[in-house]
Amino acid sequence: ALLDPDNRDSIAYRKRVWDAEKKELVHKFTIKGETIRGIVRTAVGKQNRLLNEEHNECDCKLCVIFGNEHEAGKIRFEDLEVKIKDGEMETAPNCKKIDHVAIDRFTGGAVDKKKFDTYPIAGSPTNPICLEGTFWMKRDLIDKEKELIGDALLDIKNGLYPIGG
Repeated sequence: ALLDPDNRDSIAYRKRVWDAEKKELVHKFTIKGETIRGIVRTAVGKQNRLLNEEHNECDCKLCVIFGNEHEAGKIRFEDLEVKIKDGEMETAPNCKKIDHVAIDRFTGGAVDKKKFDTYPIAGSPTNPICLEGTFWMKRDLIDKEKELIGDALLDIKNGLYPIGG
């Protein structure tokens, strides 16, 4: 899914950015900031058992950090660039092509002419995938809220929350 140009639901996409050294536009593979924000929000919510609560006019840590329909959050994520050790994304040794067939949800059988391929990239200790980017926090976040965000990022780094499908 990461490299399929026809996959509109893909969490990663090619982004055109200006390369100051080359003085030209280049393509970078990035993961949407909204995706990372959602994963961090889920991690913070699970850590504090806040995901199943009603969040209307709420002042829980989840709503304070990420906001709700009445108030903006105090954190913003920019898109993260996917960095592959030793090479480009398309030639990464941990990028595999996998054949799939769409399944008819009513019959449980394969749908005619709906074959598709995905190209998942799996990180490993010897060939890690690194994500590089920036997130912004408002100055009025207290240390406990910053600690919750840090714990969530560590959980993601340690593989407790996968990125993608």
